[in-house]
Amino acid sequence: MAKETTMHVVIPLDLKREFKSACVLEGVNMSQVVCELVQDWLEKRKTTPIVENQQSKD
Repeated sequence: MAKETTMHVVIPLDLKREFKSACVLEGVNMSQVVCELVQDWLEKRKTTPIVENQQSKD
């Protein structure tokens, strides 16, 4: 079994409530969904060119 750790994430309260409700309706664990989303994002990065964040400096 892979080692696990915790991660603190700051999101709007309404978004968390909606996410939690959706997970309950689907019968899935919030942590499992977050892990899947992170894995998907990492896989996407492997196939998509990295674009640097360009912020205007006004």
